[in-house]
Amino acid sequence: MKNTNFLIPCPNLYNYEITPIPNHLLDCAIKGKNLTAFDKITLIYIVRKTLGFHKLTDAISISCLCKETELCRMTVVKSLKNLEKNKFIFIDKHSTQTNKITINQEMLG
Repeated sequence: MKNTNFLIPCPNLYNYEITPIPNHLLDCAIKGKNLTAFDKITLIYIVRKTLGFHKLTDAISISCLCKETELCRMTVVKSLKNLEKNKFIFIDKHSTQTNKITINQEMLG
């Protein structure tokens, strides 16, 4: 007899605040050979600040990224450049305002 009870019931799942992360984005990040662990930490925070609040774009300062990820400024800047180079995000750079970071819609699947 085939067992079809492979899902673990989790009745309280919807009592938590959750950030939906599309499978395609996760797969690309996990398999991203060109991404460092720091890039992935930075990406997770960006996803939290965007998709977690039902947005594709948000103004996220480098100082905020440093504080929330506990990474130094140089590491965050390198990670942002690498995430943009690998087309995970787009950065709209402003000289007088906080940069706007957008999740690449192609990464959403």
